[in-house]
Amino acid sequence: MASEGGNGCISLTIPEGAEGGDVLTFVVHGQELEIPVPIGSTPGDVLQLQVGRDTSGEGDDNADGDARHTKLDLGKGRILELSSQLPKELLDAVRNDGASPSENDDNNDDGDTVDDGTYALPWQSGKELSKLWDEIIPCFEGGRMPKRIVELGSGALGLVGLSFCVSLEEGLLEAKSIVLLTDVPSAMPLLQYNLEHNQSLLPDGLVVNAKPLPWTMDPPDDDNHEVKTNEPPYDCILGSDLLYNEKFIPHLVATTKRLLHPIRGIFILSVRWRKPDLEREFFQESGLEWELIQPMSGNLSCPLDWRAFGDPKNEKSNLYFHQTQISVKGKPKALADITEEESGKLLADEFKAWDRAHIQIYIGRQPKAA
Repeated sequence: MASEGGNGCISLTIPEGAEGGDVLTFVVHGQELEIPVPIGSTPGDVLQLQVGRDTSGEGDDNADGDARHTKLDLGKGRILELSSQLPKELLDAVRNDGASPSENDDNNDDGDTVDDGTYALPWQSGKELSKLWDEIIPCFEGGRMPKRIVELGSGALGLVGLSFCVSLEEGLLEAKSIVLLTDVPSAMPLLQYNLEHNQSLLPDGLVVNAKPLPWTMDPPDDDNHEVKTNEPPYDCILGSDLLYNEKFIPHLVATTKRLLHPIRGIFILSVRWRKPDLEREFFQESGLEWELIQPMSGNLSCPLDWRAFGDPKNEKSNLYFHQTQISVKGKPKALADITEEESGKLLADEFKAWDRAHIQIYIGRQPKAA
């Protein structure tokens, strides 16, 4: 039996009498599909077929077909418009000032600052988180927004931080609430442009700024960086796809511990898993207690926690990777059987479905005192 859910996937129930290795035939959207039963599955188990199309009702993020611009419909008439490229006159002005937003000149000798040119891309993990703020914001204690919020790795688009700000209602705001968007220095001109371009969508009373912030093992030199070490701690950190380079995880851990309030601090993180065995280090070393957020809407459905995801010794993880099927050129294929090399050959919608199958959203909280 096949049923379509609201999270971008088709649920397929393994019928009585079926065994691992059998091939089942289902009709999905009028198309007959053959799906092998994963070894270890039993009748009644549910296979998830990621169909490669967005069923969340959000529509196409780039309806105008221009890859340089991202339009994100946040509902209630709120449409965030972000650019991956500065207008020519502003780009010329930046270059005349002796800087270029396309040059990767922000890495220091210690590798403390992440700048590999990816900051101008709208990553899928950020898009997924940005569509779920109406569900996530109520997770804040008392239903009110923390007073001081910082986004790490905002990129030049500021997708997560700006969507968060736009999703806020004025009644949730504390007096003089601030949101700080941060990334490498070369991302600042475009990040500032996107902030100013969407200023009219921000609620009254909310102060939003953009400043460079390196991830460092030791406190940065205040003379060289705009975010000062003597500032009050932040009540909340936002971030998405921050673990993509495992080399910088220790720097991210150290930065998190410096910035986050030691008692009431929370971290909302959208994770796009690539090397789970290495990326788990952040969860282990952060000192926070992490809880998986399973949204009622959107396109994310993985129930595994950070300890289990991608662990070959974990039975639930193995079942997820074998029971989650991705449509590849019209034929279902188990997530476990799609290699990174093969993923590069997927069609756009297929790649998006494959990408989403590796994305989860967590909220980390400071441990409660005994």
